[in-house]
Amino acid sequence: LEKLVNFYEEKGFWDVALLKRAYEPIEEHRTYRLLVTIEEGAQRFLEKIETPDFPELAWLMPGNKVNRTKKIAPFSKLLLTEQFNWILDHFKQQGYARVKAEPRLIESATGVTVVWTIQQGPLSHVGKIIIQGTSLVKHSVIQDAIGFREGSVCKKGMLQDAYKRVRALDVFKQVH
Repeated sequence: LEKLVNFYEEKGFWDVALLKRAYEPIEEHRTYRLLVTIEEGAQRFLEKIETPDFPELAWLMPGNKVNRTKKIAPFSKLLLTEQFNWILDHFKQQGYARVKAEPRLIESATGVTVVWTIQQGPLSHVGKIIIQGTSLVKHSVIQDAIGFREGSVCKKGMLQDAYKRVRALDVFKQVH
């Protein structure tokens, strides 16, 4: 029954409720039939997504194909989680380690508008880089392979990429 409720919620029925469950015997087969009474409630549709402080983001967010095609789609609350994660990832890729994002839902007769309030923290920067344990390879070669310098903005994935480039030099037994 949980899957049934989830199905309705994904189709925009946020207030779906199981009102009644009953089992009815089917004598000729010695089995039972489950009878379920469901109250769907109102179906909600996504009308618009807004990001007032970052208007360019609204068009890129998950679920906003609705705005591009002008079609109204059923609004699942799961979309809010998807959008929240997208916002965090978007700003982490730009170097913001701390981002606060909160949705406000505005319901109207035609649908739901999601208005995201986004606050980005300060940019994260690379601190001191210490290269040690090598005497055969110039520090400048390693620094170039790392690909960033002290004070560079930290972006998502940059450490993993640097690790791969240093390992690709193929001159070290171990890279930590």
